[in-house]
Amino acid sequence: MVRCKKLQKKHKPVQGKKKHRKDRKKSRVQYVTDNRLREVWDEKLTTKQNLTKYTLKELYYDSLPDPEDIPEKGKERKLCWRDADVVRDLVAKFGDDAARMARDHKTNIYQWSERECRLRVERLKKGLINTEHQENLAGRGLDQDKVLSRKQKQRNEFGH
Repeated sequence: MVRCKKLQKKHKPVQGKKKHRKDRKKSRVQYVTDNRLREVWDEKLTTKQNLTKYTLKELYYDSLPDPEDIPEKGKERKLCWRDADVVRDLVAKFGDDAARMARDHKTNIYQWSERECRLRVERLKKGLINTEHQENLAGRGLDQDKVLSRKQKQRNEFGH
């Protein structure tokens, strides 16, 4: 309830709200850049209904490659040269027993699980090992194994 008549007369309803609502309901075919989707676009349906109406296979079946032409697997991952040394020690100590490899925390310094040990042993047997030079070229070759002198070990982050 308005106390003052002056305020009551000045109040005007906001114009154009209904027009704005109508614009939102219109489909957005002008934003669809794909030609095939634009061909099957229905102006009467909403954007969500238009997108769920067809599957990708229905729209692009002729441009998809044959399933026989698709390779099953990509490149196999290789074993880092640092990891290869640890895996060689584990194989020399335990053979092919991945469960015992996973439990040995002294030799298995990276604490790999049983599955990780088994995969790394398989890679070692296949000869999939990256050299130190290959690791450096790939940007993964850091000086992690570099032994620090006693002074460098005792320094804190401020250099003291």
